[in-house]
Amino acid sequence: MHFDVRDPCEQQHRLAPGSSRPDAADAMRLSLLTPAALSAVLLLSASTFGARITWDPIPPEELAITEPSMPHDSGIEVLFREVTIDGGQPESALTKLHTRYKVFDERGVEALQQIDIPYDPSDGRIISIGARVIKPDGSISNVERKSFFTREVVRNRYDRRRVISFPAPGLEPGAIFEFKFTFQGEPDYVG
Repeated sequence: MHFDVRDPCEQQHRLAPGSSRPDAADAMRLSLLTPAALSAVLLLSASTFGARITWDPIPPEELAITEPSMPHDSGIEVLFREVTIDGGQPESALTKLHTRYKVFDERGVEALQQIDIPYDPSDGRIISIGARVIKPDGSISNVERKSFFTREVVRNRYDRRRVISFPAPGLEPGAIFEFKFTFQGEPDYVG
């Protein structure tokens, strides 16, 4: 299993040669999904987003940050990233990822407008997912359950790739955006 969460700080690398973005032919095939395939995606969505997410308070010093710790042009910085793998049998192992970003300017807002988490359903499933925006004044806006959706981005006779996508509502410079999810299945790599 290859399980890759792409970091928006590295957005310029998303279009590098060898990326798994669909070409025009793949996009056309995606638009021709059968009703049965669409039903399967909807069933996956219903089971995927059912678990409740709990959040820790945001440290006040993170809200107070106004400049990135290292100079860069992405407009965002990773404040916190934690990956834990609870072992067991490969098909029942739990991989948990929690990431927190600080947004510094409009480039950061643009980079986080939509988050895509790629996964391979043949290796397991995402059993919980949540995201929220903490504005500079401390108010919190949770991403609503209905905002998460699954889409197939590559489908050909050799490969099938899906992503869970969701927006970051009310994101603005000075805000913090964080998300977390739990993947149940064969642990291999979380980027």
